[in-house]
Amino acid sequence: MPKAKKQRAKRRSREQVQQLIGQVDDLVKAGEPLMKSLDKLGISYSNYNYWVKKRGPGDGAGRKGRGRPAGRSKSGVFSVLDEMRANRAQKQELEKQIRALDAKFNQLKFKLSRS
Repeated sequence: MPKAKKQRAKRRSREQVQQLIGQVDDLVKAGEPLMKSLDKLGISYSNYNYWVKKRGPGDGAGRKGRGRPAGRSKSGVFSVLDEMRANRAQKQELEKQIRALDAKFNQLKFKLSRS
């Protein structure tokens, strides 16, 4: 017996996609897991992820983990590494300022001891 072919769904308009993303956001904000929300609305995760990536940064509040838009922020490890690099650069700058202040302090201390 031949397998039944799965019929391809029709493309959704931009407005329909925005409406579906909004519905998913509402369900997720209400505490529903992302995957269950997508199942309820008949959306595959790959389509949802594609739509969110294509949409770019948006309100997207309430999404966690797999539902976070890829264009919105980097993945956890890379964002932590970038933050560490920024902190390291800031630390080096502050250490440089401390060394300059120490040098000035030692100069003033020397001048006071000579007086």
